[in-house]
Amino acid sequence: MAYYRLYFLSRLGHIQQRVEDFEAADDGTAVAKAAGESCRPMELWCAGRRVEQWPCSEPADNSA
Repeated sequence: MAYYRLYFLSRLGHIQQRVEDFEAADDGTAVAKAAGESCRPMELWCAGRRVEQWPCSEPADNSA
């Protein structure tokens, strides 16, 4: 089993407060678990290696 960390990002790509740690047998299993978490932008990491990235599906609001 490997340890994975799922980072939830802002629309600008900044790490948000919420981070989820979990174990999975392999990258494919970890990606499948993480993909069901949210439709927000996220990055999945295993140690210092980025496994997967999910970009924001909505355009950023640049009016602020």
